[in-house]
Amino acid sequence: MKKRIFSIYLPQFHPIPENDLFWGKGFTEWHNVASAKPQFEGHYQPHFPGELGYYDLRVQETMEDQAELASSHGIDGFLFYHYWFHGNPVMSIPLQNYLKHQKNKLPYFFCWANENWTRRWDGGETDVLLSQDYDPEETEKHLSYLFQYFNDPQYLKINNCPVLVVYKPLLIPDLEKWVDKVRSYCKRNNYPGIYLIYMLHQGQDNGATVTASGFDSALYFEPSYGTLPFHKYKLTLFDKIGKLAHLMKLKNQLPLVYRHNRIEYEDYVRYRMSKRPEESFKVFPMVFPSWDNTCRRKKGGGNIFVGSDPSKFKTWLKSVFTQYRSYTEEENLVIINAWNEWAEGNHLEPCVKWGRQYLEAVKEVVEENREQVSMTRLQGPNSTNNAGSK
Repeated sequence: MKKRIFSIYLPQFHPIPENDLFWGKGFTEWHNVASAKPQFEGHYQPHFPGELGYYDLRVQETMEDQAELASSHGIDGFLFYHYWFHGNPVMSIPLQNYLKHQKNKLPYFFCWANENWTRRWDGGETDVLLSQDYDPEETEKHLSYLFQYFNDPQYLKINNCPVLVVYKPLLIPDLEKWVDKVRSYCKRNNYPGIYLIYMLHQGQDNGATVTASGFDSALYFEPSYGTLPFHKYKLTLFDKIGKLAHLMKLKNQLPLVYRHNRIEYEDYVRYRMSKRPEESFKVFPMVFPSWDNTCRRKKGGGNIFVGSDPSKFKTWLKSVFTQYRSYTEEENLVIINAWNEWAEGNHLEPCVKWGRQYLEAVKEVVEENREQVSMTRLQGPNSTNNAGSK
Protein backbone atom coordinates (compact mmCIF):
# COMPACT_ATOMS: atom_id res chain seq x y z
CA MET A 1 0.00 0.00 0.00
CA LYS A 2 1.26 3.46 -0.88
CA LYS A 3 2.74 5.63 1.84
CA ARG A 4 2.60 9.41 1.67
CA ILE A 5 5.56 11.52 2.77
CA PHE A 6 4.94 14.93 4.31
CA SER A 7 7.79 17.10 5.50
CA ILE A 8 7.51 19.57 8.38
CA TYR A 9 7.82 23.16 7.18
CA LEU A 10 8.79 26.18 9.29
CA PRO A 11 7.29 29.47 7.99
CA GLN A 12 9.76 31.58 9.98
CA PHE A 13 11.99 33.00 7.29
CA HIS A 14 10.57 36.47 6.82
CA PRO A 15 10.42 39.56 9.07
CA ILE A 16 7.40 39.86 11.36
CA PRO A 17 6.43 42.55 13.90
CA GLU A 18 6.82 40.14 16.84
CA ASN A 19 10.42 39.30 15.96
CA ASP A 20 11.18 42.96 15.30
CA LEU A 21 10.00 43.68 18.84
CA PHE A 22 11.68 40.74 20.57
CA TRP A 23 14.94 40.40 18.64
CA GLY A 24 15.47 43.60 16.62
CA LYS A 25 14.35 45.08 13.32
CA GLY A 26 14.41 42.64 10.41
CA PHE A 27 15.27 39.56 12.48
CA THR A 28 14.60 36.12 11.02
CA GLU A 29 16.15 32.79 11.93
CA TRP A 30 18.66 33.29 9.14
CA HIS A 31 20.44 35.54 11.65
CA ASN A 32 20.96 32.56 13.95
CA VAL A 33 21.90 30.26 11.09
CA ALA A 34 24.50 32.54 9.57
CA SER A 35 26.13 33.36 12.92
CA ALA A 36 26.71 29.73 13.95
CA LYS A 37 30.27 28.63 14.71
CA PRO A 38 31.89 25.19 15.00
CA GLN A 39 32.09 24.06 18.62
CA PHE A 40 34.74 21.36 18.19
CA GLU A 41 37.00 19.94 15.51
CA GLY A 42 34.97 18.55 12.62
CA HIS A 43 31.73 20.17 13.78
CA TYR A 44 29.56 21.02 10.73
CA GLN A 45 28.58 24.64 11.33
CA PRO A 46 27.35 26.92 9.91
CA HIS A 47 24.83 25.27 7.60
CA PHE A 48 24.98 27.40 4.46
CA PRO A 49 21.83 27.08 2.29
CA GLY A 50 22.39 25.81 -1.24
CA GLU A 51 20.48 26.65 -4.39
CA LEU A 52 17.53 28.37 -2.67
CA GLY A 53 19.82 30.75 -0.77
CA TYR A 54 18.84 32.89 2.22
CA TYR A 55 15.28 33.27 1.02
CA ASP A 56 12.44 35.52 2.17
CA LEU A 57 9.15 33.63 2.39
CA ARG A 58 7.18 36.73 1.49
CA VAL A 59 8.44 36.14 -2.05
CA GLN A 60 5.92 33.86 -3.74
CA GLU A 61 8.43 32.35 -6.15
CA THR A 62 10.34 30.85 -3.23
CA MET A 63 7.47 28.59 -2.19
CA GLU A 64 6.89 27.71 -5.84
CA ASP A 65 10.50 26.55 -6.08
CA GLN A 66 10.22 24.64 -2.81
CA ALA A 67 7.09 22.80 -3.93
CA GLU A 68 8.69 21.87 -7.23
CA LEU A 69 11.84 20.64 -5.51
CA ALA A 70 9.82 18.59 -3.02
CA SER A 71 7.45 16.97 -5.52
CA SER A 72 10.26 16.07 -7.93
CA HIS A 73 11.96 14.10 -5.12
CA GLY A 74 9.03 12.02 -3.94
CA ILE A 75 7.58 14.27 -1.22
CA ASP A 76 3.79 14.40 -1.30
CA GLY A 77 3.24 17.55 0.71
CA PHE A 78 4.06 19.80 3.64
CA LEU A 79 3.11 19.79 7.31
CA PHE A 80 3.16 23.49 8.13
CA TYR A 81 3.74 24.74 11.66
CA HIS A 82 0.87 27.07 12.53
CA TYR A 83 1.08 29.74 15.24
CA TRP A 84 -1.83 31.44 17.00
CA PHE A 85 -1.77 33.79 19.99
CA HIS A 86 -4.63 35.77 21.54
CA GLY A 87 -6.92 35.89 18.54
CA ASN A 88 -4.29 36.36 15.88
CA PRO A 89 -2.11 34.20 13.63
CA VAL A 90 1.63 34.74 13.67
CA MET A 91 3.99 34.10 10.71
CA SER A 92 0.93 33.68 8.49
CA ILE A 93 2.07 35.48 5.32
CA PRO A 94 3.69 32.41 3.70
CA LEU A 95 0.67 30.26 4.55
CA GLN A 96 -1.75 32.85 3.20
CA ASN A 97 0.28 33.06 0.00
CA TYR A 98 0.27 29.27 -0.26
CA LEU A 99 -3.50 29.19 0.21
CA LYS A 100 -4.41 31.99 -2.18
CA HIS A 101 -1.63 32.29 -4.76
CA GLN A 102 0.37 29.06 -5.00
CA LYS A 103 0.35 27.67 -8.55
CA ASN A 104 1.83 24.21 -8.02
CA LYS A 105 0.27 23.61 -4.63
CA LEU A 106 1.08 20.33 -2.92
CA PRO A 107 -1.27 18.80 -0.35
CA TYR A 108 -0.69 20.18 3.13
CA PHE A 109 -1.97 20.26 6.68
CA PHE A 110 -1.16 22.06 9.92
CA CYS A 111 0.63 21.31 13.15
CA TRP A 112 -0.58 23.78 15.76
CA ALA A 113 2.55 24.77 17.68
CA ASN A 114 0.65 25.44 20.89
CA GLU A 115 3.60 26.30 23.11
CA ASN A 116 4.37 29.68 24.63
CA TRP A 117 6.97 31.70 22.76
CA THR A 118 9.99 32.22 24.98
CA ARG A 119 13.53 33.46 24.65
CA ARG A 120 14.76 29.88 25.05
CA TRP A 121 13.14 28.79 21.73
CA ASP A 122 11.75 25.66 23.39
CA GLY A 123 8.33 26.67 24.74
CA GLY A 124 9.54 26.69 28.35
CA GLU A 125 8.15 29.04 30.96
CA THR A 126 11.25 31.24 31.25
CA ASP A 127 10.89 34.78 29.85
CA VAL A 128 7.59 34.29 28.01
CA LEU A 129 7.17 36.51 24.96
CA LEU A 130 3.76 35.30 23.76
CA SER A 131 1.53 33.04 25.85
CA GLN A 132 -1.22 30.66 24.82
CA ASP A 133 -4.89 31.18 25.67
CA TYR A 134 -7.20 28.15 25.76
CA ASP A 135 -10.41 29.98 26.62
CA PRO A 136 -13.47 28.47 24.81
CA GLU A 137 -14.14 31.72 22.94
CA GLU A 138 -10.52 31.78 21.83
CA THR A 139 -10.87 28.21 20.56
CA GLU A 140 -13.88 29.12 18.42
CA LYS A 141 -12.12 32.16 17.02
CA HIS A 142 -9.11 30.01 16.21
CA LEU A 143 -11.20 27.36 14.45
CA SER A 144 -13.09 29.99 12.50
CA TYR A 145 -9.75 31.24 11.17
CA LEU A 146 -8.56 27.73 10.29
CA PHE A 147 -11.62 26.96 8.19
CA GLN A 148 -10.32 28.98 5.24
CA TYR A 149 -7.55 26.36 5.05
CA PHE A 150 -9.74 23.38 5.93
CA ASN A 151 -12.02 24.28 3.00
CA ASP A 152 -9.12 24.30 0.54
CA PRO A 153 -9.32 21.16 -1.67
CA GLN A 154 -5.57 20.66 -1.21
CA TYR A 155 -5.80 20.63 2.59
CA LEU A 156 -5.35 17.05 3.79
CA LYS A 157 -8.52 15.19 4.74
CA ILE A 158 -8.88 11.73 6.26
CA ASN A 159 -12.37 10.22 6.24
CA ASN A 160 -13.55 13.56 4.83
CA CYS A 161 -12.30 15.32 7.97
CA PRO A 162 -9.59 18.02 7.98
CA VAL A 163 -6.41 16.84 9.69
CA LEU A 164 -4.81 18.81 12.52
CA VAL A 165 -1.73 17.89 14.54
CA VAL A 166 -1.41 19.31 18.07
CA TYR A 167 2.22 19.74 19.08
CA LYS A 168 1.84 19.66 22.87
CA PRO A 169 -1.66 18.40 23.75
CA LEU A 170 -0.91 18.09 27.47
CA LEU A 171 -0.58 21.87 27.68
CA ILE A 172 -4.30 22.22 26.95
CA PRO A 173 -6.40 22.37 30.14
CA ASP A 174 -9.35 19.93 30.16
CA LEU A 175 -8.03 18.29 27.00
CA GLU A 176 -11.01 15.97 26.53
CA LYS A 177 -13.42 18.91 26.65
CA TRP A 178 -11.27 20.78 24.16
CA VAL A 179 -11.36 17.80 21.78
CA ASP A 180 -15.16 17.55 22.11
CA LYS A 181 -15.54 21.26 21.42
CA VAL A 182 -13.35 21.11 18.32
CA ARG A 183 -15.22 18.11 16.93
CA SER A 184 -18.58 19.70 17.64
CA TYR A 185 -17.54 22.92 15.90
CA CYS A 186 -16.46 21.06 12.77
CA LYS A 187 -19.71 19.06 12.69
CA ARG A 188 -21.69 22.30 12.88
CA ASN A 189 -19.73 23.55 9.89
CA ASN A 190 -20.32 20.83 7.29
CA TYR A 191 -17.65 18.27 8.23
CA PRO A 192 -18.18 14.82 9.78
CA GLY A 193 -15.65 15.95 12.39
CA ILE A 194 -11.92 16.58 12.56
CA TYR A 195 -9.02 14.12 12.39
CA LEU A 196 -6.78 14.95 15.36
CA ILE A 197 -3.19 13.74 15.61
CA TYR A 198 -1.37 13.80 18.93
CA MET A 199 2.33 14.69 18.66
CA LEU A 200 3.88 12.11 20.94
CA HIS A 201 7.19 13.12 22.55
CA GLN A 202 8.66 9.85 23.75
CA GLY A 203 9.70 9.94 27.37
CA GLN A 204 7.45 12.94 28.05
CA ASP A 205 3.93 11.96 26.96
CA ASN A 206 1.85 9.08 28.25
CA GLY A 207 0.60 7.16 25.24
CA ALA A 208 -2.61 6.25 27.06
CA THR A 209 -3.62 9.91 26.84
CA VAL A 210 -3.91 9.64 23.06
CA THR A 211 -7.03 7.50 23.08
CA ALA A 212 -8.36 8.64 26.46
CA SER A 213 -8.49 12.23 25.28
CA GLY A 214 -10.22 11.35 22.02
CA PHE A 215 -7.45 11.82 19.44
CA ASP A 216 -7.67 9.72 16.29
CA SER A 217 -4.00 8.84 16.07
CA ALA A 218 -0.53 9.92 17.14
CA LEU A 219 2.71 10.95 15.52
CA TYR A 220 6.10 10.23 17.07
CA PHE A 221 8.20 13.36 17.32
CA GLU A 222 11.83 12.92 16.34
CA PRO A 223 14.26 13.34 17.89
CA SER A 224 13.03 12.29 21.33
CA TYR A 225 15.58 11.49 24.00
CA GLY A 226 13.67 10.35 27.06
CA THR A 227 13.55 6.62 26.36
CA LEU A 228 17.07 6.00 25.04
CA PRO A 229 19.09 3.53 27.14
CA PHE A 230 22.37 4.43 25.40
CA HIS A 231 21.84 8.13 25.84
CA LYS A 232 25.17 9.00 27.39
CA TYR A 233 26.61 12.15 25.94
CA LYS A 234 30.18 11.99 24.73
CA LEU A 235 31.81 14.71 26.79
CA THR A 236 35.53 15.33 26.89
CA LEU A 237 37.29 16.58 30.02
CA PHE A 238 37.20 20.10 28.55
CA ASP A 239 33.48 19.72 27.90
CA LYS A 240 32.89 18.75 31.51
CA ILE A 241 34.93 21.68 32.80
CA GLY A 242 33.07 24.04 30.52
CA LYS A 243 29.69 22.64 31.50
CA LEU A 244 30.54 23.05 35.16
CA ALA A 245 31.69 26.62 34.48
CA HIS A 246 28.41 27.33 32.72
CA LEU A 247 26.37 25.95 35.62
CA MET A 248 28.44 27.97 38.10
CA LYS A 249 28.07 31.09 35.93
CA LEU A 250 31.82 31.34 35.49
CA LYS A 251 31.66 31.70 31.71
CA ASN A 252 33.15 35.20 31.88
CA GLN A 253 36.17 33.88 33.77
CA LEU A 254 36.76 30.85 31.51
CA PRO A 255 36.97 30.79 27.71
CA LEU A 256 34.81 27.65 27.41
CA VAL A 257 31.35 29.17 26.96
CA TYR A 258 29.69 26.48 24.85
CA ARG A 259 28.37 23.32 26.41
CA HIS A 260 26.45 21.06 24.10
CA ASN A 261 25.48 17.41 24.12
CA ARG A 262 26.75 15.12 21.38
CA ILE A 263 24.85 12.04 20.22
CA GLU A 264 25.92 9.60 17.52
CA TYR A 265 23.30 9.75 14.75
CA GLU A 266 24.06 6.19 13.67
CA ASP A 267 23.55 4.84 17.21
CA TYR A 268 20.26 6.68 17.50
CA VAL A 269 19.02 5.43 14.13
CA ARG A 270 20.05 1.85 14.88
CA TYR A 271 18.14 1.95 18.16
CA ARG A 272 15.02 3.41 16.58
CA MET A 273 15.04 0.80 13.81
CA SER A 274 15.35 -2.06 16.29
CA LYS A 275 12.94 -0.80 18.96
CA ARG A 276 9.85 0.40 17.14
CA PRO A 277 7.23 0.70 19.91
CA GLU A 278 4.03 -1.30 19.70
CA GLU A 279 1.08 0.89 20.60
CA SER A 280 -2.61 0.12 21.05
CA PHE A 281 -3.51 3.12 18.89
CA LYS A 282 -2.63 4.29 15.40
CA VAL A 283 0.72 6.04 15.28
CA PHE A 284 2.57 7.47 12.30
CA PRO A 285 6.38 7.35 12.09
CA MET A 286 8.80 10.26 11.79
CA VAL A 287 12.44 10.44 10.77
CA PHE A 288 14.91 13.32 10.66
CA PRO A 289 17.98 13.84 8.44
CA SER A 290 20.21 15.61 10.97
CA TRP A 291 20.02 17.78 14.09
CA ASP A 292 22.13 20.53 15.60
CA ASN A 293 20.45 23.42 17.42
CA THR A 294 23.62 25.04 18.77
CA CYS A 295 23.05 28.22 16.77
CA ARG A 296 19.93 28.76 18.89
CA ARG A 297 21.73 27.77 22.10
CA LYS A 298 24.96 29.74 21.85
CA LYS A 299 25.44 29.71 25.64
CA GLY A 300 25.08 25.95 25.94
CA GLY A 301 22.56 23.17 26.23
CA GLY A 302 22.20 22.36 22.55
CA ASN A 303 22.01 18.86 21.09
CA ILE A 304 24.25 17.79 18.23
CA PHE A 305 23.77 14.56 16.32
CA VAL A 306 27.22 13.84 14.99
CA GLY A 307 28.00 11.64 12.02
CA SER A 308 24.71 12.16 10.18
CA ASP A 309 24.81 11.88 6.40
CA PRO A 310 22.40 11.12 3.51
CA SER A 311 23.32 7.43 3.44
CA LYS A 312 22.44 6.83 7.11
CA PHE A 313 19.25 8.85 6.68
CA LYS A 314 18.25 6.74 3.68
CA THR A 315 18.82 3.56 5.69
CA TRP A 316 16.43 4.80 8.38
CA LEU A 317 13.77 5.99 5.94
CA LYS A 318 13.94 2.72 4.03
CA SER A 319 13.54 0.80 7.28
CA VAL A 320 10.42 2.80 8.09
CA PHE A 321 8.96 2.06 4.67
CA THR A 322 9.68 -1.63 5.19
CA GLN A 323 8.38 -1.97 8.77
CA TYR A 324 5.49 0.48 8.81
CA ARG A 325 2.19 -0.74 7.40
CA SER A 326 -0.41 1.80 6.37
CA TYR A 327 -3.61 1.60 8.39
CA THR A 328 -5.91 2.54 5.49
CA GLU A 329 -5.61 4.11 2.03
CA GLU A 330 -5.69 7.53 3.73
CA GLU A 331 -4.03 6.77 7.07
CA ASN A 332 -0.64 6.16 5.49
CA LEU A 333 1.56 9.07 6.56
CA VAL A 334 5.33 9.15 6.98
CA ILE A 335 6.67 12.45 8.33
CA ILE A 336 10.14 13.87 7.79
CA ASN A 337 11.32 16.46 10.28
CA ALA A 338 12.08 18.78 8.59
CA TRP A 339 12.00 20.54 5.26
CA ASN A 340 13.68 23.74 6.43
CA GLU A 341 14.53 23.83 10.14
CA TRP A 342 17.86 25.48 9.38
CA ALA A 343 18.42 26.74 12.93
CA GLU A 344 18.18 23.15 14.13
CA GLY A 345 20.60 21.89 11.48
CA ASN A 346 17.66 19.82 10.27
CA HIS A 347 16.67 20.27 6.64
CA LEU A 348 15.99 18.41 3.41
CA GLU A 349 16.51 21.61 1.47
CA PRO A 350 19.88 21.65 -0.31
CA CYS A 351 22.87 22.96 1.60
CA VAL A 352 26.38 23.79 0.42
CA LYS A 353 27.86 20.66 2.02
CA TRP A 354 25.41 18.01 0.78
CA GLY A 355 23.64 19.65 -2.14
CA ARG A 356 20.51 17.66 -3.01
CA GLN A 357 21.76 14.37 -1.57
CA TYR A 358 19.16 14.18 1.22
CA LEU A 359 16.39 14.81 -1.29
CA GLU A 360 17.87 12.21 -3.62
CA ALA A 361 17.82 9.73 -0.73
CA VAL A 362 14.08 10.31 -0.29
CA LYS A 363 13.47 9.90 -4.01
CA GLU A 364 15.40 6.63 -4.12
CA VAL A 365 13.44 5.15 -1.20
CA VAL A 366 10.10 6.19 -2.73
CA GLU A 367 10.99 4.71 -6.11
CA GLU A 368 12.26 1.46 -4.58
CA ASN A 369 9.06 1.15 -2.54
CA ARG A 370 6.93 1.83 -5.62
CA GLU A 371 8.69 -0.97 -7.48
CA GLN A 372 8.15 -3.37 -4.59
CA VAL A 373 4.44 -2.52 -4.36
CA SER A 374 4.03 -2.97 -8.11
CA MET A 375 5.81 -6.33 -8.01
CA THR A 376 3.61 -7.48 -5.12
CA ARG A 377 0.46 -6.64 -7.06
CA LEU A 378 1.72 -8.49 -10.14
CA GLN A 379 2.50 -11.59 -8.08
CA GLY A 380 -0.95 -11.64 -6.53
CA PRO A 381 -2.25 -12.27 -3.00
CA ASN A 382 -1.08 -15.90 -2.81
CA SER A 383 2.57 -15.15 -3.49
CA THR A 384 5.04 -15.97 -0.73
CA ASN A 385 6.64 -12.60 -1.38
CA ASN A 386 3.45 -10.79 -0.51
CA ALA A 387 3.68 -11.10 3.29
CA GLY A 388 4.38 -7.42 3.89
CA SER A 389 1.43 -5.97 2.00
CA LYS A 390 -2.08 -5.24 3.13
